[in-house]
Amino acid sequence: MNYLPGTDQISRLHYGGQVLAVHLARVQVDTGSEPARSWTFTDAAGHQHAYGTEEDPYPTLARVLDGWADPPDYGEDGDDEFERYHLACKSCGEVIWPSEHGPGTTLLPAGITYTLDGERVPLEEARQFAAQIRDHDAGRWDYLRPWLRRMNLIAHPRRIGQAG
Repeated sequence: MNYLPGTDQISRLHYGGQVLAVHLARVQVDTGSEPARSWTFTDAAGHQHAYGTEEDPYPTLARVLDGWADPPDYGEDGDDEFERYHLACKSCGEVIWPSEHGPGTTLLPAGITYTLDGERVPLEEARQFAAQIRDHDAGRWDYLRPWLRRMNLIAHPRRIGQAG
C-alpha cells in the first residue's frame, strides 16, 4: 500500500502496534543517448565507418547543417534555437545515421519521507519511533540497527580518524 502519492513505499517497520513506513520519491531524468562504441557500417559505395574516439566519434562522417529550428517546448519568447543537422560520408555524401544507445530516461532518488500509521511525519518523529525500540527492546534494536541506518533513522557511526 502506498500512502504518499508520487512515492514508492520501500520499507515498513511494525512495533508497538504502530507502522512506520519509509517512502522514496523519485524524479525522472533524461540521460540522453551516446554513440555506441561498437558501431560499424559500410555504405553503398563500400566506405567503412566506425566509432572513433570521444572527441571525434565519427571521423569519416561530416556534419551537414540542415538549418535552425525553434524547439517546441521553449515557450513564446522564440529566442532560443537549435541546430538541425545530419551526418554524411565525407567521401561520397551518403546520409548515415550512426547507432546510439542509452537508457533515455532513468529514475533517480529525490528524497525520503516517513509515515507513521499512514500519516506523514517529520524525520525527527520517525527517529523518536526508532528510539523507542532502542530504549525498550535491545534484542530487536541490534537486529534492526543496520536497516535503521540505511533509512536515515539513526546516525552512522564515525569511523576512526574521521573529523567531526
